Amino acid sequence: MAKRTFLDFEQPIAELEGKIEELRYVQTESAVDIS
Repeated sequence: MAKRTFLDFEQPIAELEGKIEELRYVQTESAVDIS
């Protein structure tokens, strides 16, 4: 995902999006096949 520019009042949204991306990355890195 491309880096986006956020305005000051959008900073909390930017932080949340960053955390979501981090969690998605961790999820794909530690994918466990339980089938």
